[in-house]
Amino acid sequence: MNWDKKLRDGYDFLKEFGHLIDLEIVLASHGNKDESALGDKQFGFEKRVKTSDIYLLEGLGYNNQTNKFIDELSKTGQADEV
Repeated sequence: MNWDKKLRDGYDFLKEFGHLIDLEIVLASHGNKDESALGDKQFGFEKRVKTSDIYLLEGLGYNNQTNKFIDELSKTGQADEV
């Protein structure tokens, strides 16, 4: 079978380290003008973001600039705007 190298590398990574990954997906309605779509205080959205190693937003896209931003955010907790 002729595998795409990046796809195969990703598969191999998940096969080896997937059990160490804790993934949480948060769904919120579109078009809200405030934080009400992010759940009540018991849900703890801000704490979840602050304690995450990486936080991705829908529609952010993936390119070199975005990857650099996400990498910096993941390592330092701070990043310049994209």
